[in-house]
Amino acid sequence: DFYNRGGGIGLGLEVPHQTLPDAALDLNEREISDLVAFIHALTDTTGLTRRPTQLPAFPGKPEWQNRLEKIKP
Repeated sequence: DFYNRGGGIGLGLEVPHQTLPDAALDLNEREISDLVAFIHALTDTTGLTRRPTQLPAFPGKPEWQNRLEKIKP
């Protein structure tokens, strides 16, 4: 809604460093819904659903290996 209405300037706020145009995008409900669906499609939840079983190895960097090999639950 913020960007659809032209950002801060489009909302009548004084925003001296706003770099986007103050013209409203005039997106309709379908276009907004499509954008929201697209953004949700970009969301990566891998780290929220699956824990790694071990930390990555760093060959040639023994100083980086000073940590536990297994991740504790």
